[in-house]
Amino acid sequence: KILRNAYLEFNSKSKTTNNTNLHKAISYALDREQLTKSVLQDGSVAAWSMVPQGDATNPTTGEDFAKEVGNKLKVNTKAAKSYWKKAQSELGKKQISVQLLTGDDDASKQVGEYMQAVVKKELPGLTLTLKAVPQAQHIQMGSDKNYEINLDGWSTGWYDPADFLQMAEYGNALSFSNWKDATYQKLISQINDTTKYSEKQRYDLMIKADKYLM
Repeated sequence: KILRNAYLEFNSKSKTTNNTNLHKAISYALDREQLTKSVLQDGSVAAWSMVPQGDATNPTTGEDFAKEVGNKLKVNTKAAKSYWKKAQSELGKKQISVQLLTGDDDASKQVGEYMQAVVKKELPGLTLTLKAVPQAQHIQMGSDKNYEINLDGWSTGWYDPADFLQMAEYGNALSFSNWKDATYQKLISQINDTTKYSEKQRYDLMIKADKYLM
């Protein structure tokens, strides 16, 4: 079985899309349950964190990794509006327009249109424009950091949370956001040091990294 998780990348080279409160405002505004069940209707399930359900289990208890991390991506429109006001204040603007880059497949375009509608409704003053391009162009634009917000994703048959967590690792060729965080980088370094840490210690580090990323 191939696991896949779709996620947003915010280009950290832009002052606007590097704003943490803007990230939080958009994330809290999104109802991922509604998106998967009412919009996509293709069997997708709502993400709870960076690592999808079914990827790994606790080596001691057998609990699912994602369930142990918990749902860190619940919709909260009140929080979304609060973070949006903070972003407006920090950026010194009441009206902000950002572009969302997506693939041109039906599912990606549906997600983009859903996000556009939600942002318009819940975050007045924020305009989300859409740019849908073919897959090869999408990958190239992501690699070139030629976007503001990018709807990206990762698919894998390798059942290890680190495979998804590496997508936010600075310097990873597959990480297009240019995000750099010393705490997260240290966690990834520890996770990759399989000789120093036991299976359970490494698992706990991955739990910590996933929660930190959220």
